[in-house]
Amino acid sequence: MIDIFETFDLTQGLGYSRRPFHIAVGIDLKGFIKKVQLLNHVEPIAILGRTDEDFIKYLEQYKNIDLKSGISLTLELTGADIKGENIAMRETAGEIENLTQIDGVSRTTTSSLLFMDAIIRGARKLARQKGIMLANNDLGNFIDLEVYNPQNWSDLSADGSISI
Repeated sequence: MIDIFETFDLTQGLGYSRRPFHIAVGIDLKGFIKKVQLLNHVEPIAILGRTDEDFIKYLEQYKNIDLKSGISLTLELTGADIKGENIAMRETAGEIENLTQIDGVSRTTTSSLLFMDAIIRGARKLARQKGIMLANNDLGNFIDLEVYNPQNWSDLSADGSISI
């Protein structure tokens, strides 16, 4: 069974253009991303020599990613003085060696990062709602990461959240 969500519905993610983008994401009950599909965006990619096909190919890399291990967004280095074949733009969740490397879209790195954030954050939010255990020390099991409810000191003391 696969649950499908639309990124803006769960994350309200905005693109580089500061306007919403819409990506459909399917996760299974074991906590794996099964499919990701671009529905709509207004990112300014044409002026950078990029096409929608570049984003579609980028998003195809998100198939079968385990939400427990996370991803590292990388960019291929061409003609750079930096050693190595690629460089990590942003790493999420867990030990670096366990991360799945996703190749970002060059010249649209901000859009790539924002898409990644909406996909992973939304998928983890849905996984928690479905009771999928992401990790034994997953903060989502202890703190509601999606809802913030300010309370004063006396309310926290009264409900037992804190004690002296």
